[in-house]
Amino acid sequence: QGVSWTELRGNMPTMAINDLVIHPRDNDLVLATHSRGIWILDDISPLQELDSAVVASDLHLFTMEPAEQIRRQRKISHTGDAVFFGENPPDGAIIQYWMARDSGEVSITVHGPRGSEIARLEGAPGVGIHRVIWDLRISEPESPGEPAEGRRGFGQSRGPLVPPGTYSVRVSALGSQV
Repeated sequence: QGVSWTELRGNMPTMAINDLVIHPRDNDLVLATHSRGIWILDDISPLQELDSAVVASDLHLFTMEPAEQIRRQRKISHTGDAVFFGENPPDGAIIQYWMARDSGEVSITVHGPRGSEIARLEGAPGVGIHRVIWDLRISEPESPGEPAEGRRGFGQSRGPLVPPGTYSVRVSALGSQV
């Protein structure tokens, strides 16, 4: 505890931090600055889970929190947006994993309650902690010879939302699967 320190930059500019707190409900790190207000690092659970055993492994899937489906009826703003604006949490399940070495391809599959694959995602290669969002939808099967963006009019089609239940995630890279 506090024996060694590692600089964590992200997109935060260099400045004095006056106070910090870990949000009790969301496990976000909230940093208060004198010059720019606040800076929030969403869900620091991967940093809390990152230990020497994880760093020594080629591939590690971090513990996932339950995801919630959010169904919005309209995408128009309300008066609250005119005063304060911040980025909302992503819609879907947050999948976070560690890679110790660079990999050309990272495959993420989601499996339904009966074990069958229902969604396939592409992960980011490279050393470090990575985050991918699953939109809680079943992937549509690929049609041979038809580009994804050509299906159903405007942009890529999306499969149906999954029903509530327990789903499992598998990450494959570097010849390993977790």
